[in-house]
Amino acid sequence: MTPLMIEPQAIVACPREFQGWSLVRSFETAHYLLALCQRGEAIYLVGQEKKKVEAFITAMAKVDGEKIVAEDAKRFSYEIRQGTLTVKKAGNIIVQEGIQ
Repeated sequence: MTPLMIEPQAIVACPREFQGWSLVRSFETAHYLLALCQRGEAIYLVGQEKKKVEAFITAMAKVDGEKIVAEDAKRFSYEIRQGTLTVKKAGNIIVQEGIQ
């Protein structure tokens, strides 16, 4: 399967693999482009690292008040809270940066 590509700009719709899903919100940081996509009860955090356009992120997300948490198949965890994205691997913070 061809990797999904998201152009490095604001996300205005869910990626083609999520056709028919609603864009809830998009997020951009210095290094990431992310979108929260929903269909029914299912919510996914999707996107990519800006420098690694082939590295597509897709993770089932949970929204808990003001906090969004998700973990992908590679065991990276993503948390968005109070205007900050935190990316962790095995509990160690890899990136923590503000949402633009």
